Amino acid sequence: MSSLLSQLSSPIFQLVVILSLLLVCGQLYVCILSLRQGRGAGYQALLLLHLALDLFCFMLVSHIGHVPSASTFGPTPSFVTALCSLPWLLCLSVELLSAALLAFWVVDSLLWRRHRLSPNAIKEALDLLPAAVCFMREDGTVLLADLQMTALCRELTGQMLTDGRAFWDTASALAEPQGEQLLLRRGDRVLLLDRQSLQVDGEPILQLTAVDVSERIRVSEELRRNNERLRALGQRMRAYQAQKADVLLSEELLATQVFLHDQLGHALLQARYYLEQPERVDVPDLLRSLRLVNAALLREQEDLSLQGDPCEAAFAMARAIGVEVRVIEGELPSERRLRLLLGQAVRECAANTVKHAGGDLLELRIRRDAGSWQLSLENNGRPPAGQIREAGGLLSLRRMTVSAGGEMQLQSHPRACVTLDLPTGAENSDI
Repeated sequence: MSSLLSQLSSPIFQLVVILSLLLVCGQLYVCILSLRQGRGAGYQALLLLHLALDLFCFMLVSHIGHVPSASTFGPTPSFVTALCSLPWLLCLSVELLSAALLAFWVVDSLLWRRHRLSPNAIKEALDLLPAAVCFMREDGTVLLADLQMTALCRELTGQMLTDGRAFWDTASALAEPQGEQLLLRRGDRVLLLDRQSLQVDGEPILQLTAVDVSERIRVSEELRRNNERLRALGQRMRAYQAQKADVLLSEELLATQVFLHDQLGHALLQARYYLEQPERVDVPDLLRSLRLVNAALLREQEDLSLQGDPCEAAFAMARAIGVEVRVIEGELPSERRLRLLLGQAVRECAANTVKHAGGDLLELRIRRDAGSWQLSLENNGRPPAGQIREAGGLLSLRRMTVSAGGEMQLQSHPRACVTLDLPTGAENSDI
């Protein structure tokens, strides 16, 4: 079989030379790629050994072309002559085997890169984080920093992030201390800076982070303002509760006064009616009324104004003093608070019918529409000589009506008439 030296002028020799050059270039790329990937020392040693063999083969085939003129520079070494005498087919087989091994290294590197994170991938992922991150040694040497931390350093110091300690000192001077953290305000943004110590392969590493807490601060400020408003509302509520006791006491005193006024007036009118027409008066009922007034004056009797049905009690009181209450229009309301107000109006109007008008009939008209009640009471006695003056019972009746959210109107001509206009929800009001 012919040697490689005998094939100098043939295409086979040119193929071996080109293949040797490509193998050297390819193996050099694989070695550089393994260094960037951080492969193990044993793996890189095999790659370097393969690179040395490929380089040796390339130098050998390159030297073969100069063997005939080597005598000009001296005798050719014997081992070179021996290698040049090898069969060309063996040399080509070695080159092909080296190419197959190179293909294996390339595929292995690609698979390793696919299943493992490279430093570039870590850096790209770090740049996509919403927080700014930086890793440095204790002396301030920056090991890794994302784009946001670099931009923040340029914003604060006007320089690139090369000294982590100087950057932290500058941020500390501009920020507000928050325990071991810093609160840095930059226009509409609020950043929370933190520094933590980590142990990486036995070496202390400092981690700096900057998180945008603008929305959290905005929500906290809004909660603080809401809490202040709630505290102010609580103070007003406490003041209202303190005044409510006085208001309730005043209402109780007013109710007691109205009750005594009604009972005493009822008893006096019933006694007057007894003196004028003794045969038409129920004497036991008159005595019960007098005992009730005496007990109330001596504070030995509870308030009985809310016991029983207010309207029936008012109608009975009117009959006891000789006044008939006749419902001309509508029906009596069913709500108790409206019946309380109507009963009070019947008591007062019946008493005024006897005292001032000399009448014996009280006509009651009740109207209701979608938004209000209207209660009208008109007697058959003498019309008032002038404008009706509100005092005593009428004044108490007006206060009760206003407290229920309604209005009271007085009419003097052609007959005395009291009209109460109440909203539909008056039954739920405090009277």
